[in-house]
Amino acid sequence: ESSGTIQWAPEAYSGSGKLRFEELSLDGYGLGTGGFQFDLNEKKATLSALLIRIAQGEISSNNLTVDFVDRFPMLGELTLKDVRLEALLAGLQIPSHVFGFFNGQMRINGFLANPFSVDAEIKQRFTDFHVPDKIERGRTFDNTIIEVADGDIEGKIHFEKDGMNFRAVLKALGGGLVAEGTVDFENHVRIRVDGKGLSLTGLGH
Repeated sequence: ESSGTIQWAPEAYSGSGKLRFEELSLDGYGLGTGGFQFDLNEKKATLSALLIRIAQGEISSNNLTVDFVDRFPMLGELTLKDVRLEALLAGLQIPSHVFGFFNGQMRINGFLANPFSVDAEIKQRFTDFHVPDKIERGRTFDNTIIEVADGDIEGKIHFEKDGMNFRAVLKALGGGLVAEGTVDFENHVRIRVDGKGLSLTGLGH
């Protein structure tokens, strides 16, 4: 569903309007349900009032820009509210062995094409964080490697067409946990974790 006006010319575009979508997918990746307002000026689109319901939560933004030149550079900031990490990654066809809810900010900067490459800086609050031993066995006491009620996470993620790499610091249990690794879209995962000053009594296991 859409409304608005757009004028196209070889040297520039102009117009404004609204766009809504239901269970949108792109190249097999689930993008959720939502909508946004847009303004076109020359060869730049500015998105505002963006709200997407995805992964049992919401992603919103009031300032996201895309330039219609070369590799389609984009820049903006997203707010995550009660987004479930494993559900979000599942929609992007990325396997997840980490579970939990995330709330906070994500600043993104990169290119949408030729090739796709996006960097994200995250500053999030997480709750109900847990890592199972074997996913198929579900969440039980004996099948849980680590369980943390809440904490903070800051870091950087780099997305490419074939996968992602990341480095993040989790602040919880009276200390810090540094995690870095790579995940490709063929289910290959490499993660290294270093902990310092963590309270083992807060793990629950």
